[in-house]
Amino acid sequence: LIGCTDDDNKEISNIEKVILNISYDTDGDSPSGEACIYFIENINIEDNIGTIGYNKKEFYGREHDFIALNTYDNFLSRWEVRKAISYAIDKSSIVTSVYGGKYYTADNPLDYGNWTFEQGSSSTGYNPDQAKQVLIDGGWSYKYGSWQKVENYKTIRLSINLTVNADNSSQVAVADIIKTSLENIGIKVNVSKLNSASFQTALNNKNYGMIITGTNSSLSPSLVTYFGSGNLANYQNEEANNLLNELLSLTDENKIKEDTNRLIEIYRDDVPYISLYFNKVNVIYSTSLVGEIKPNQYNIFYGIENWYRR
Repeated sequence: LIGCTDDDNKEISNIEKVILNISYDTDGDSPSGEACIYFIENINIEDNIGTIGYNKKEFYGREHDFIALNTYDNFLSRWEVRKAISYAIDKSSIVTSVYGGKYYTADNPLDYGNWTFEQGSSSTGYNPDQAKQVLIDGGWSYKYGSWQKVENYKTIRLSINLTVNADNSSQVAVADIIKTSLENIGIKVNVSKLNSASFQTALNNKNYGMIITGTNSSLSPSLVTYFGSGNLANYQNEEANNLLNELLSLTDENKIKEDTNRLIEIYRDDVPYISLYFNKVNVIYSTSLVGEIKPNQYNIFYGIENWYRR
């Protein structure tokens, strides 16, 4: 909660003095009349403070939820299965149904925007027809209510296990939507809803097929979480490893961008993970505060030298 004023409370051309009062509002009360700017991650902010007397800007938060696909799993080790799953998930529907449209769909872990990666349109890639075609091209046939193929003279039928934290009601709702979406194209899904302790054990031991989890994105762009040793997808890719090692010593900005964007291509094309969404951070500011308000993850006061009060 930021309060700003000039000494005589008169109109000023820019802010010469900032009084910084930080308070932690756990009850969702309205910003006080003294407030110039108010930062909050509550997605239901309008329910608490209404819609009158302030302006609002939104920007990407650091909370990134995604699905890790265990590439050691018999079915998820297959590229065509992972790719079909990615095409079958409607992220826009998830964000609308579970979060009331107050999260951003995500295409990759850097989709919040940073200097190494040019943020795209965050396309969800949703295409159920393409999901089926990918399976067909991979040698699968849809018969008797399931996708199947013959390997070593035996018929295998596609079935996926999806693990979720039962104590996270939002992620449980997301898991149920994903199950429905995949079953709509014929992929059978068993959802394991584990309590927090059991979920953490499964996560630590990588005892899952797919798992819904999340992390806080680093302010310094890094993809080590997704490609480094012991990653949640058990994913191994020699090119990705070489790129990660190279990035540790690079200083040339153009080469850093080139390597980072190639890692994102691998992330999207090989599908060891499926990014789902990022949270939104709300910046609420008084209508008396004038200037270009352009907050971001790195600097919520970006451009403050050009702000002023009416």
